[in-house]
Amino acid sequence: MLSLSVALPLLLCVTLLATCVKRIWFHPLSKHPGPRLWAASRIPYVVSLLRGTLNEDMLGFHLKYGDIVRLAPNELSFAVEEGWRDIYMHRPGHKETQKDKVWYIAPNDMPQNIVTTMDIISDLALGESFHCLDGSTYHPWVRTLFYFFKGMIIVAAARFFPATEFLLQRLIPVHILERQRQHTEFTNEKIAQRLEFGTSRPDLITPFLKAMEKDKTGDKMSLGEIQSTFAIILVAGSETTATTLLGVFYKLASHPEKQTKLWTELEKRFAHAENVTVNGTKEIPYLDAVINEALRLCFAVPGGLPRVVPEGGDTYAGHHVPEGTSISIRPYVVFHSSTYFHKAWDYVPERWLPADQRPKEHAADRLAACQPFNVGPTNCIGKPLAWAEMRLLVAKIILTF
Repeated sequence: MLSLSVALPLLLCVTLLATCVKRIWFHPLSKHPGPRLWAASRIPYVVSLLRGTLNEDMLGFHLKYGDIVRLAPNELSFAVEEGWRDIYMHRPGHKETQKDKVWYIAPNDMPQNIVTTMDIISDLALGESFHCLDGSTYHPWVRTLFYFFKGMIIVAAARFFPATEFLLQRLIPVHILERQRQHTEFTNEKIAQRLEFGTSRPDLITPFLKAMEKDKTGDKMSLGEIQSTFAIILVAGSETTATTLLGVFYKLASHPEKQTKLWTELEKRFAHAENVTVNGTKEIPYLDAVINEALRLCFAVPGGLPRVVPEGGDTYAGHHVPEGTSISIRPYVVFHSSTYFHKAWDYVPERWLPADQRPKEHAADRLAACQPFNVGPTNCIGKPLAWAEMRLLVAKIILTF
């Protein structure tokens, strides 16, 4: 008769083996191709996520297995254009998908937010610049931003394992948690100051002041809800635009002929950088093409926007998916797909020009497959602001330098 010290580990091993066999061959998602190790356990996914190689791994999987890949025991990755419509947009007769709570829980016990350069967005949102450019140094909020992101990723990884989530979160390095806390506290302090002292100039927070007062139904926004919401606005309105602009200038520096072509177009319109205005940059096809191609190749949010299939299951890109499954379209894969873009890895702004100006070899490019601001009811509310910023800054910098 086996002793307890031998029987328990043996039982555990048998249970784990049975679970893996069930997930790989007898799970509702078993019909979808993908790496078997990833189908058996969430661990390979989390390891890839924490190593920062998830996008490259997903690209390899989609090249090997096709448009729809099983990334985990309960997750499907879509790399098809129809995914934008089916997953994120409202479809008559269909229930809408919900945000995956693994990724969308507000950090540091903050209330949930409603959602979407550093100097620009802080000035617009809070009536006060962070003054990053005054001394060519990062503001403390900016320095802690990436620790804030890192903490969010690690916390999300821990949520994949509910039974041990509490323990795993206690293993997060102290310095990351401290920087994350500093980031949140500074944001909350700045918002509280703005609410208390006000400003003579309207900004993005002005409408929320009215929301703090009770309406006819007795509802109002709390200070915590406003702080949580504006924390997201500050991040989404700064880091993403800054990353995209970095991509724009990197690609232009790497392709001097494109830079010269853009400068020629801008010089015809403005002559000098001081003549550039937001309205004046709205209808310059090649300027928009340069930015659109950078958004495609240097997308600032490449990891996807996970959603959960509603009760009863539904059909996505022609495939029925059971309820509770995590699904998302993977921009990094779609934006680099030769199915939708000829010479998909090349920087070719001309593919975005009007049809009568587009090179013949790119006439069949399916530009609608590239949706960097997402689609549907949860698309980026800051899209017009982001485009105004990018057009203005690119035009001024190219004309000046």
